[in-house]
Amino acid sequence: MKLGKKEWARWAEWIERVKSDLQATVNDRAVFHGFGDVVRANEEWIRAHHGGYFCDFVARSYVARSAIGVRRHVKRDDDSVSLVQILSQMKDCAPQLTFDFYLQQFPRNDADGFFWQKPTFKLVSENGVVASGQIIASDIEKLKLLTVQVETFVDKELAHLDRKGFDGRVTFNDL
Repeated sequence: MKLGKKEWARWAEWIERVKSDLQATVNDRAVFHGFGDVVRANEEWIRAHHGGYFCDFVARSYVARSAIGVRRHVKRDDDSVSLVQILSQMKDCAPQLTFDFYLQQFPRNDADGFFWQKPTFKLVSENGVVASGQIIASDIEKLKLLTVQVETFVDKELAHLDRKGFDGRVTFNDL
């Protein structure tokens, strides 16, 4: 893959889609925590009026939505937009992703008084000149390690009803 303005524009579009999807997941988490506070404050009433069914429904819905959201961004599929898909393409283009190219995409603005581009680029570069495929690959691996249980849970319990079931453990903190 050759890195040029067209490819960068596609990444920028995809990044916005990923950001929007992940932000919705973060927002859902905040709403779910707020829902939990309301449930705890009204446990007696909920129990007396059989509200547990609704509370269970909300919890299952939150778990499914969040887990699928995590899985969506750690799977790499050429027909899908995902965080890992973008990072994988960036890794493949790392030798072409130079600091000069980065500055063309994000020109320095002396009016803001901070040259943020340099420390930001260093997050993906060992030398500050060119992106490192190794750093990006390492980030992908860390992401996959953090999410492997969630991905397996979705594959075996939500997307499919696996004959063997899911014998791992996923907590609300994993979502």
